[in-house]
Amino acid sequence: LLEFDLDYESYAKYDAISFESLCRDAGISSKLYDTFLKPVLLALLFVPPADLSSAAALSVLNNYVLAHQPDFDVRWPKRPPSDIFLRWKAVLEEDF
Repeated sequence: LLEFDLDYESYAKYDAISFESLCRDAGISSKLYDTFLKPVLLALLFVPPADLSSAAALSVLNNYVLAHQPDFDVRWPKRPPSDIFLRWKAVLEEDF
């Protein structure tokens, strides 16, 4: 995993697979994935890991989570943030 941005070919290899697939293939526990990795990526990128390339997810985790651990204080959303925007959209469409 440490090689994901070593060069263009390595980055392209990780960019071609979803982060969810990478976690499954790497044997990441479902508890770690569900309680930390998935919520943090939703909070930072507003994209579910199934729709996110491994290269993008690893970049974000490296640059925001690992590099800034003392500054990292996030409240985890219970649902995808898109749910909020879909409700607003429905209300706006209904009223206008």
